[in-house]
Amino acid sequence: MSIDKPKIRLELFDHNLVKEASDSFTMEESISEGYAKIEVHVKNYSILFEKVDKHVLGFLKLNNCPDFVLFEYKNGQWMPHIFEFKKTINRKNFEHSKLQFLGGMQNALAYAGVLGISLSLEKTVLYSVYRNDNISGLSNPAKIRYEMHRHPEDEQHKADRKTEQEWNSGCANIVFDGYNNFKLIKIRLDEESGEAEYSL
Repeated sequence: MSIDKPKIRLELFDHNLVKEASDSFTMEESISEGYAKIEVHVKNYSILFEKVDKHVLGFLKLNNCPDFVLFEYKNGQWMPHIFEFKKTINRKNFEHSKLQFLGGMQNALAYAGVLGISLSLEKTVLYSVYRNDNISGLSNPAKIRYEMHRHPEDEQHKADRKTEQEWNSGCANIVFDGYNNFKLIKIRLDEESGEAEYSL
């Protein structure tokens, strides 16, 4: 599989929303809680779809979507990378992020169809981009004291522990197209500037 056909098919997309590069992309997001920006360095030819959450494919039942979807052409395969930005990640919006990741994978299939490429879905990598982590047990001393006094059989306590374990496992439990447990990478932004750098 070569990159010639998708390069031609890229002419079908809005160039303000879909970009190609072999060195780096800048992902910027202005959200209600503040500004976020990451510079993503790539070593291989890649295609970036921006503002995916604002351009959801209307024919799909799930209309939750992430902020960015990136296709990386590596070793003859197209690998999807899906990015979702949050100022503060907590147990509730992590579950919502998982729905957005799922919507991103669904929309990625549609983009791939237009480009005439096949995605290696089992190699999809999900990225949670955030400033503050309110899931990890050691992030808040007051929370640690509170958790010590909760009954271990409390249903909410068990649900919270399950989410925390998943968040810290490096995998997101999402079932899609016969695959599950997709790799999850956490990118923490600078608390002051809201910026970061990351290399694929």
